[in-house]
Amino acid sequence: MKEEFIDAWKSRTPSNTLIHVLSHTPSLRALRILIAELTSPSSAWKRFSLGRTRGLPTGYSINHALSSLPNDFSLPEMKVLEIDALEDIEPLASIVPNLEVLRMNVSSGYDIDANTRLIDTLKILPRLRELAFSPETLRMNEMSGGIQGISDESEDVDVAMAAVAAEEQLNDDRSAEFISAIAQVVPLLEKLDLRTRWYGEEIRFLESSESISADALKEGMATLSNLESIALPTSISTARDHKVLMSASSDYASFSTALSNSATAERSLAAELGADNVHLTSISFVRPVSPMIDSHSPPTQSSITYTIDSTPEHVISTGYNTPIIIRPGTTQVQETIHIESAESNQVDAHPKTIRGCSFRRVLSRFKNEQQVTMTIIIAGATAFAVSEAGKLLGA
Repeated sequence: MKEEFIDAWKSRTPSNTLIHVLSHTPSLRALRILIAELTSPSSAWKRFSLGRTRGLPTGYSINHALSSLPNDFSLPEMKVLEIDALEDIEPLASIVPNLEVLRMNVSSGYDIDANTRLIDTLKILPRLRELAFSPETLRMNEMSGGIQGISDESEDVDVAMAAVAAEEQLNDDRSAEFISAIAQVVPLLEKLDLRTRWYGEEIRFLESSESISADALKEGMATLSNLESIALPTSISTARDHKVLMSASSDYASFSTALSNSATAERSLAAELGADNVHLTSISFVRPVSPMIDSHSPPTQSSITYTIDSTPEHVISTGYNTPIIIRPGTTQVQETIHIESAESNQVDAHPKTIRGCSFRRVLSRFKNEQQVTMTIIIAGATAFAVSEAGKLLGA
């Protein structure tokens, strides 16, 4: 991937060509726009920093391209949309009303403004069942004012401790509000993955700047009654413990204590959420899994998954005119948890690329076909490439 190809998205040409191809594939069921090489020196991911970042803004150009089509144009068969590096996809989402799976990924995570834009997009995707999105934070951008509760008049207040306490209260109030917003617009969601990765010489989970409050998470998930699995970008811990877990300067004893506290909180929350939602089968958190070996290196973040087995309350009747027995529900969290590194399940799309296959050639080849799946690989300086792995209807 050459860097100038990323820059080309800022013009209208790629969007015009994309919409032109889509207008000739009305039965398309899946569209994937992916970065081809995840970690190579030529990967497009090197254009994205380790800090807060933005995806490539394509909404205006896609909306302009759609203006050339009939107002009622849509792709009613499309169920899956996977997007790397791009954001502001509401115009594209507007033509896929029956979408069930949406995956959006950017190295280092989409910034807080992208959270709001995603919520606006989800409002027009009521059938969505699976969402994967890589946010930099689980907050929304409506925050106003500063930290409350510290009095300037009191000379006896321990300012440092008061600031920590205020920060913990802030986390309790807003640390999972993005999840609450998602639940309000797509309440039928079954799978939610909010883990964020960084792609460089290696792939690793991005260290979150804050933890999640258990109460805030429970409140956010309360209306997601169909949710089967959720993967979170951070862990359940106090602000103080979270800072210890994220710092390379923490001493061994403090780190071990904070890690134990976090693991205990995770397991307790998994059991509680499983009892509240019988459909929930797993919950994942990102945090270190063991004390640091090298005190000069930052903790290694991993994804820890707890498997939940819940049995709902049920009624037993032994026969006519006999007492009804109500057997309470049970919830078990497996003692053996599944640990994943950031590289897990990351498939490099590069081997699937057809070199030199431009949009014009794709169109001439497929415009009379009803293609089931089309994967667009961002892999060249001047053109897209398309995977031939999808089966064609009628082929």
